Amino acid sequence: MFNTHSFATLRARLWLLVLLAIIPSCGLMFYTAWQQRLAMQAQAIERTLTIVGHEINAQQQKIELVHQRLVELSQAPINRQGKLPKCNDIFKELKIQFDLLTAAMPNVSNIGAVDPTSGEVYCSIIPVQFRNHNEYKLATKTLDFTIGEYEFNSSTNATTLNYLYPSLDFAGNTVQTMFFVTIDLNQLNQEINKKNWLPESSFTIVDRNGTVLVRVPTGQNLVGKSLPPQLRTAFTNGESSLETTDIDNVAAILILAK
Repeated sequence: MFNTHSFATLRARLWLLVLLAIIPSCGLMFYTAWQQRLAMQAQAIERTLTIVGHEINAQQQKIELVHQRLVELSQAPINRQGKLPKCNDIFKELKIQFDLLTAAMPNVSNIGAVDPTSGEVYCSIIPVQFRNHNEYKLATKTLDFTIGEYEFNSSTNATTLNYLYPSLDFAGNTVQTMFFVTIDLNQLNQEINKKNWLPESSFTIVDRNGTVLVRVPTGQNLVGKSLPPQLRTAFTNGESSLETTDIDNVAAILILAK
């Protein structure tokens, strides 16, 4: 005689068998999906690293070009005679170097010379006041090529970055004049944002103080803002990557490079 209890038990076992048969396949699907996600994430990171690497190399080459032009200016005999050269005597050479730079770097907006006694610009292609004395003091102290800091001019609404290099006397002891090249950060941001960046990726250049100089994508008004403490610490510690929130408070995998 057929036992109803036995039938119910058998049905329960069949369901159990079905569930046991389904669970491993679901686990496999979840595991495969997770593996695919990790693989896609790794590919995205690799592609982003490649793009970032190209951009870093491009910017380093441009910085080196500025360095070369400033060294060439500083080595001219007229700038090493033991006294401050007159603007009329160096303006022609300033214009030559300015034209060479702007041909390769349209974001170069000015070039000029600073009086080491007063710390003020006394000769430049475009008249300007030297506002950031910190970078001038650093260049005077190191007697070497110096990359300046973020600057904002409220009267012109321009954001800029200066590169500086001292011209020494023939003995190599005294700064005769300080040459500088100015980069227009608005133009630099436009130039870099035109590159073929991956969707939902971002790219940021900061100065030594952690102030944003360049940001991809634009439209977030982050240029001139400071990095949050956790990012500044990671950058200072030389970390290569970390999972955290970006400067715009969005969760992200960040790749850091100096």
